[in-house]
Amino acid sequence: MKVMTVALTPDPFPAQASEGSFVSRSRLSR
Repeated sequence: MKVMTVALTPDPFPAQASEGSFVSRSRLSR
């Protein structure tokens, strides 16, 4: 699931970051 999230959101953030943090960053970026 983490890999999918990273692929869906090619952000300069580490894949190790929490999914919540990643989603939050993606939402802010959009």
